[in-house]
Amino acid sequence: MSLSDEVRDPWSYVVGGLAGGMAFAVGIFPPAAVAIGAAVLGVKVVSGALTNRGQRRAARRREKRLPVITRTPEAAWLNRAEEAVDQFHDIAYSASDGPIADRVQTFGMQTEESIATLQRLAGQASAVRLAIARIDPRRLQFERDRLMQEHNLINDPGVRTERERSVKSVQAQLETYQRLAVTLTTLLAKLEAGALAIEGLVARLAEVVALATSSGTSGGETQVDELAQELEGLRAGLVETEGVTTRTIEGLAPLPEAAPGSVPQAGTEPGVRRRATD
Repeated sequence: MSLSDEVRDPWSYVVGGLAGGMAFAVGIFPPAAVAIGAAVLGVKVVSGALTNRGQRRAARRREKRLPVITRTPEAAWLNRAEEAVDQFHDIAYSASDGPIADRVQTFGMQTEESIATLQRLAGQASAVRLAIARIDPRRLQFERDRLMQEHNLINDPGVRTERERSVKSVQAQLETYQRLAVTLTTLLAKLEAGALAIEGLVARLAEVVALATSSGTSGGETQVDELAQELEGLRAGLVETEGVTTRTIEGLAPLPEAAPGSVPQAGTEPGVRRRATD
């Protein structure tokens, strides 16, 4: 449950009342007993909201297929998207019962589907990042140039054939590196666009729900439906990108083993936790 849902939970007040009653029963002055009950109520509400938020995130991470490397751009954008979805749940529980609340529930299902796709895209980005780290383009370019120079100086047909094969092998690795770099750039652009779009949609939804709640009217259903349509378009675009990048990654030739102690290039975004499949 969210913070607002915990506040509306009757058990929160039961726990707070019991704590205050016990304090009064052992001889504590009534004002102090009331303060103790209120403090217990506050602790219960806040801890319950934080616990449930953590459970929602843990459930999402269990659905991911690939780990996301910490302190990378993909991890940062995914973290922002998850924060936005957490805010959505708070908004959903604050909506009064009625047409808007019903539409918000549908919006919520689409939001969860979108964040699940973003999680898979972030995992793909980290997988591509690791693959890129296993290729040294400068070394390959040097080897290609050396082999081509030697090829031009050799007259023996057999040796020339072997040199041609070597050049093609090195060139194939360079082309793989270039395709991986383009794929990573595409994935990061989609993650950025997806995270920012979800943040924007959630902010606009919060405005619609707040206005409807404060005015006490049933207006706002059309706006929520429009936001849901935008979110569905976003989700469809992310799924399409996932399919394209999946086919690209599956079509790549096997890569050389990573050098001992090599580390993938990481971003500089602070405060991003490591994510991994369970």
